[in-house]
Amino acid sequence: MTRALDAFTNLDWLGPQVNGPAEREDLRRVSTILDLPISDGSATGPIRKTALIDVGIPAALVGALLVEVGWQSDSMAPLFPVFAGRVRITATSLVLEGRYAPPFGRLGLLIDARILHFVARRTGQAFLARLAAHLEGAPAKAEPDQ
Repeated sequence: MTRALDAFTNLDWLGPQVNGPAEREDLRRVSTILDLPISDGSATGPIRKTALIDVGIPAALVGALLVEVGWQSDSMAPLFPVFAGRVRITATSLVLEGRYAPPFGRLGLLIDARILHFVARRTGQAFLARLAAHLEGAPAKAEPDQ
């Protein structure tokens, strides 16, 4: 649990810290790149999108650590889903739970049923995989130049 607490105290593994939302002083904002892994062979690698991730102050519970997280695109934000939730870390699991809002209002809800739900789930899984690699001490992957 100590490694998890350290990971959410020092966010350098995730990206450089930037100014967070003024209305939420308890959140720290990081500029990063989120991945959408492609595993069906239709692309050569993951689709990447620069994003802003908001991270809350870790809360230690008996046997678990809870951390509020949320993300949004750092450019053209109205065109991409926005996620808000939390990470629950125990000795045996990493769980990301929360909700996301698809873009485009009612049209977005229709698109969500076809593809955006899948995209959001895969992006969340990639975030958890990145966190797990950091917790296991794997070296950070170099981020591409923006």
